[in-house]
Amino acid sequence: MRKWMAVSVMLWIVSQWTVTGQTTGERKQVTLDTSEGKIVLELYDETPLHRDQFLNHVRKGVYDGRTFNRVIRDFVVQCGEEEEADVIPAEIQYPQIFHRRGVLAMGRCTADPTHELKSANEQFYIVWGCLHDAQRLQQADSLMQVRSYGRHRMDPQVRQYYQEHPGLPALDGSYTIFGEVVEGLEIVERIQATQTNAEDRPIQPITIHKAFVNF
Repeated sequence: MRKWMAVSVMLWIVSQWTVTGQTTGERKQVTLDTSEGKIVLELYDETPLHRDQFLNHVRKGVYDGRTFNRVIRDFVVQCGEEEEADVIPAEIQYPQIFHRRGVLAMGRCTADPTHELKSANEQFYIVWGCLHDAQRLQQADSLMQVRSYGRHRMDPQVRQYYQEHPGLPALDGSYTIFGEVVEGLEIVERIQATQTNAEDRPIQPITIHKAFVNF
């Protein structure tokens, strides 16, 4: 019975949170028209504060003309400088939502004196990640516990997922994920493979020409 329940939970997680290009309702979508091509993001209703903040920024043109200022191979592509303070209350929903390839999350400032895990105002990132063997997953589990201030450790079903699919388990439980790429994952791949300098900035700037709400 326990084995059947574990398999059922894993199937539920994967069916709910996989990058398939298919919508799961009337979720809002945003298109990033970049210098490398278009990326379509679907925003989760389960994280309404982050969804609404991102939509407001998009409608105001906050990301128009911005560049991906931090790009790390097999890790993330990021847009937006680090702010002085985090402003959005955390909406972390682990293990249902985790750092698999293609998810959209909000950045955080380095300092977190009150351990509230609040998110930055504008800075976002898209996960690329990599596969993890047992040793790397154990290290990620330890990092999760430290970064979440003891709130989370790695869920067994999510651990199994990361052994077969790329992602960033060490970021689980400490950053809010609020959407996913539903079109243009190949554009993300192209961006994360670009040549960067010592500060992880692309040598040739990669720009978001225009961000807009699809519906």
